[in-house]
Amino acid sequence: MHKFTHGYLRHQQNRWRSEKKQTIVYSKNKCFLEIEIGGKPVGSIEFFLYFDDCPKTCENFRCLCTGEKGQGKTTKKPLHYKGTPIHRVVPGFVVQGGDFSRGNGCGGESIYGGTFPDENFIHKHTKPGLLSMANSGVNSNGSQFFVTLAPAPHLDGIHVVFGEVTSGIDILRVMEKLETTEGGRPKTSIRIKNCGMLRAEGEESDGDEEETEEQKKEREEREHAEEMKALKEDIHDAIRVGLASKHSGSTKRDRELQGAAAEPEDGAKQPEAKKLKKPHSTMLGVTGLEGTDSEDDSSEE
Repeated sequence: MHKFTHGYLRHQQNRWRSEKKQTIVYSKNKCFLEIEIGGKPVGSIEFFLYFDDCPKTCENFRCLCTGEKGQGKTTKKPLHYKGTPIHRVVPGFVVQGGDFSRGNGCGGESIYGGTFPDENFIHKHTKPGLLSMANSGVNSNGSQFFVTLAPAPHLDGIHVVFGEVTSGIDILRVMEKLETTEGGRPKTSIRIKNCGMLRAEGEESDGDEEETEEQKKEREEREHAEEMKALKEDIHDAIRVGLASKHSGSTKRDRELQGAAAEPEDGAKQPEAKKLKKPHSTMLGVTGLEGTDSEDDSSEE
């Protein structure tokens, strides 16, 4: 094996070991929304999703938190809550967000394309901090969601409850106190600065857990850059090795030729000497003159 392949193989081995060590286990049941009010971060709201009861609705919310599904089919916008506003706050009732296309409660889209049906109404709006789907009627779930600020039994059987707040209820109370318009739009900007899945607690990585599409993409881009760097270094090594070998070979050949010229021999060496002299025009002229002189001498005799 050539010297210039060693660096690349070593890089591959180190990368594999690094991946095994750095794999993070995420819980699909746990997501977060990092909130900023008036451009200032105020903390994160964490949720536990009811995947056992509402898997399709929970998966929709989880993927919108990670942004792993790319662009929406109908909105042509990123399917991602990151950077979107909390567009409605009604004190004593709900805080609403999730409109990533228009930001006013009239847009958004599910990861399934457009809207999807109500999954079930197993869970009720019985307390503050419940995560539920906003809709515009029966079977019209998209990306918009709301969090209850108080029990809301009149929403039971109309909106799908699919999770609850486990941390950050105090941030909801801060939002509740903000001044709003008559339609409930906050006069102070509230935005989801960042969002995603939470790391699983009490679980150790065995290197076999699946990563999100966004995490996979970032890892692959990082690995590609590292591979290109290692490959570039190996190519430079290969060029240096090749040039050194070529130089060494040509020097040896030169020595052989010089040795042959220093030791004149009869037989096979003679034609080689003629061959070298043949292209010179001066030698042709001399040969012609010699032939003419010999003819003159013979005629005089």
